[in-house]
Amino acid sequence: MKKPSVLLTNDDGYQAEGLKALAEELREFAHVAIVAPSWERSGSAQSLTLRQPIVCHKIAENQWAVDGTPADCVIVALHKLLPEQPDLVISDWNMEPMTGYDLLREMRADPGLDQTPFIMVTAESKTDNVIAARKAGASNYIVKPFNAQTLKAKIEAVFTADEEAAAG
Repeated sequence: MKKPSVLLTNDDGYQAEGLKALAEELREFAHVAIVAPSWERSGSAQSLTLRQPIVCHKIAENQWAVDGTPADCVIVALHKLLPEQPDLVISDWNMEPMTGYDLLREMRADPGLDQTPFIMVTAESKTDNVIAARKAGASNYIVKPFNAQTLKAKIEAVFTADEEAAAG
């Protein structure tokens, strides 16, 4: 299996410890790009910057801090910074104001993103949530807390299933 490319962003800013920890774990088995706000932007995940320039600061190889919202980060990453779209989306269910479930539904309705594998992460282990995520098109589901081995196994399962579907 080739290493998948994964785009990471958040609303806590590029220096957030959780983002750094996740990137480190993912780098063992994925190509990771971080495009995150220059500073903490909690509660602004769906907002767009309209009246000022969006400036991108290259922090390191495949890592940018963006003077903008998390949505700005994703748009700039997909259209300007990354050479190709990511192979995988990993999203938390409990984001505000847009939930991971809402993001998944929007991606599945977008012809350019409808086939992109999607792993839902949540502290919710309710059977109804797992079923809802799967019906909406989630490729896999991870319950927090989890470790690197679990994350790697879930990612491998997603890409193995995709390869088997393409071959069959």
